[in-house]
Amino acid sequence: MLRVRSRMQIDPAIVNEASALLGREAEVGYNTLKLPEALEALARWLDREDPEKAEQAWDAVRTLAAPLEDARFAAVPEVAVAIARYRALAPRVASELGLMMLAHRFHHPLAEARLEVEAIGRSIDDGDEDSVRRRREALREAIDKLPRELPATRTLHAEAAAAFARSEEELGAHLALEEIEAVERVLVPLIEQVERGIEQATLQRVIDHAPRVAAWLPRLAWYAHHARAVRLADRAKAALARIGALGEGVVRACAEAEAVPAVSPDLAGSARAEVIVRELLRVYAEYRATYQDTQARFETEVDLASGTPESASYHVTDAIDGTARELVRFARRGEELAGELRAIAPDHPALAEVARATPLLIRRVQTWKARLAALAQFSATLDEARQWHDRARDEAEPGADSPHAAISLWPEVLQHVARATEALDRAAAQLPEEPERIAPWRAKLAAIRATAVEQLAAACIAEATRNATLGDMYEAQRFADVLAEAVPGATENQQIAAMIAGTADARARAALEIEAHGALIRRAAEDAARAARPAYDAWVSERPAVTTLAGTIVQNLDAFRGRWIAGRCSHLGLSLADEPGPIRGDMYQIDYDPEVRRHLAEGMARLDAMFESRAKQTAAAAGVDGLCTTTQHYPSDAHYHAEIVGLATYTPVHEVRDVHGSLLATYTGTPYPVPRIVIRAVATRYFVIVPGEPPSLDAMTTAG
Repeated sequence: MLRVRSRMQIDPAIVNEASALLGREAEVGYNTLKLPEALEALARWLDREDPEKAEQAWDAVRTLAAPLEDARFAAVPEVAVAIARYRALAPRVASELGLMMLAHRFHHPLAEARLEVEAIGRSIDDGDEDSVRRRREALREAIDKLPRELPATRTLHAEAAAAFARSEEELGAHLALEEIEAVERVLVPLIEQVERGIEQATLQRVIDHAPRVAAWLPRLAWYAHHARAVRLADRAKAALARIGALGEGVVRACAEAEAVPAVSPDLAGSARAEVIVRELLRVYAEYRATYQDTQARFETEVDLASGTPESASYHVTDAIDGTARELVRFARRGEELAGELRAIAPDHPALAEVARATPLLIRRVQTWKARLAALAQFSATLDEARQWHDRARDEAEPGADSPHAAISLWPEVLQHVARATEALDRAAAQLPEEPERIAPWRAKLAAIRATAVEQLAAACIAEATRNATLGDMYEAQRFADVLAEAVPGATENQQIAAMIAGTADARARAALEIEAHGALIRRAAEDAARAARPAYDAWVSERPAVTTLAGTIVQNLDAFRGRWIAGRCSHLGLSLADEPGPIRGDMYQIDYDPEVRRHLAEGMARLDAMFESRAKQTAAAAGVDGLCTTTQHYPSDAHYHAEIVGLATYTPVHEVRDVHGSLLATYTGTPYPVPRIVIRAVATRYFVIVPGEPPSLDAMTTAG
């Protein structure tokens, strides 16, 4: 009766129009439904989590409900009930349907990722490390491409983390170490570029590299239980946080550097418009994913620190052209979809965003393609320089065991250094805006060249002096010619020439003799160390070194106490102080066994004293003053074996330097525990010290 009375109070024309609208039908799958039936279907398919049928029902509901939202029909009870139900379901659709559609779209990738989790378990059971490595990488890549807002993604992430932890526990922590080091090789140089850009206020450098730091940062989330990865993540976050000091413009530019248009589906609007907007979202998501995948692949496979052979990176650089064309197609497809959307909803907010972004996206592709091509060319040239450097280093490391070997070896090393330097000059011209990438290689080459010049000059002086004294002027001149040809600017050339000509004064002859005797002392020490090296190698082989992450050692100290760490460095220094130092990227507190320190100190003092004694004798015999009669013999090219004994606290300090090596700034990190190790045995160029064995210098006679 109330409904009848309420209807009798309404204009019959409105009631009739409302009845007609309520009687309209819309297609839902293979059926045609009226609004109340469509609402029931929508609720049913939402409950059953069937996004395709729920979306069809929702499209029908919006189509049928839209004309009934007219205020004229508000007093019609049937309309009021239907519209109330429609408005009650709308928030549920907004919160659930999008996730359902995502889950439906990524159903197969989720299923494939779950299969990878199971496959990792089988590979662990089989003890197949190579298979575990491949599957860990494949699983990480698969999960990283899944939308994080899906509950299924979070569940899968937890399952993958458990599988990774099991693989590290049963097969070794080196699996994680290798992966963390792979991320470090890419991320650390990027962080350094950002830090250097902030300190030097080079805004473009920050804009170029900060987005890449942000893109790589989530990869460290897989290693949140490893302190080394956590510290790297903290450093990256700190560098990104400091960008704000450069101004809002830089922050905005960094945020937009890899962004795509942000458009949101309008669940209350036209069904067709929503379909187009969702397709827009898919296209832009594909654009972003394709760009990031290719960029990450480039950063992983093209080494800008050490160089990559052009043949090795060809498949990556060749893919850049194809990827660039694909990205342009994505941008143009977005433009086409915007045209379709404009015909349906001329005022849709997505239209302005697409119009603004399309030329920017295409311009970004062009700039990106040109930059990656330049970086690939730079990397190939740097690899050429690295190869010449490696040849020079490998030939220089063993040294020469005789003067005649020296005049064959060191000129060839200097030729390799010259070729490497020429390649570095070309690389610097290819990437002039980032000279700091070249600086470390120039320093390495300078060190090799200095050693080669020193060793060659010493050998030539010693032999030229000896042969001239014996009256063999032909041999003396041969050594003089080798030095003059290999190092035309060496001051020793004039000294040797004067000595051979018999015009050298007493001071010059004494200086040459001192230098020659110093070369003999070094050679004798090297020969003694070379003879003692097998004893060191045998001692080390009986005490296998672990390659476990330092963080794992800290967490399981009792399990690792008494085990061994192998290390290597260019030299141990003169002070032989107990201090922190890096080993394979992890920090350790490195202490010396008192006996090792004593033997090293005594050995350095002995060589220094031998040189000084002979130099003073030579100067006295020549009757001259003011000659340099002292030198220092470093424990260089050091290999050592150290025992894990406990823990120490280390406070990291990150230095930011310019291309010339000048300090720009330092950042102090949070102190953290590191393993304390004690060096028990050491093998260097001049000294070999092994427990239970006499020091190598004991086999060296004073006569040298």
